[in-house]
Amino acid sequence: MKGNPQQVGAMDKTPLYATLLWVCCAAVPLAGADATTPGPWRSLLNDDSAPDWRGWKEPGLPAGWRVAG
Repeated sequence: MKGNPQQVGAMDKTPLYATLLWVCCAAVPLAGADATTPGPWRSLLNDDSAPDWRGWKEPGLPAGWRVAG
């Protein structure tokens, strides 16, 4: 073999590193995939009320809060 032994060793590992990079990049979309489908849209606000909103340790909206619009 000619040349620097360190350079020759690094050249032999290039296909390994390329394969590892390809596998990691191919796995990224799989990591974010969600197994469950989302349910139907549910609005948190009605015309003049917010039945699904509540305050901290309160059954409904905090005093003084109201739905505007």
